[in-house]
Amino acid sequence: MLTLRIGTLLTLVLAGCPGEQAPAEPGSPERGAVVYTTYCASCHQADGSGVAAGRAMAGSFVGPESRLGQSDDVLLGSIRDGKTGVIGAMPPWKGVLTDQQQRDALAYVRATYGTP
Repeated sequence: MLTLRIGTLLTLVLAGCPGEQAPAEPGSPERGAVVYTTYCASCHQADGSGVAAGRAMAGSFVGPESRLGQSDDVLLGSIRDGKTGVIGAMPPWKGVLTDQQQRDALAYVRATYGTP
């Protein structure tokens, strides 16, 4: 009986406490600059306009109709799960970018292009 309890205790210690998660680290605009340049700028453009060669390629982060008017939760959902809209479809980045990289990219976009 004692062996079972020690084994169960050891399993719980090794697995960590269920339901306990460390709080998410806030996004870093500095790290996000690398993520944005690598994964986002080809569509959203370096200037955040989403326009290339006179054609809308992706959602804009500038101007009164900017996507930045939406909450972080909505924008992180779009990054994670993708988004389909009038312009076309953005692929989901879950499985490509970590949760932290997604938060970093959003922090960069907010710091660089601001909120309308």
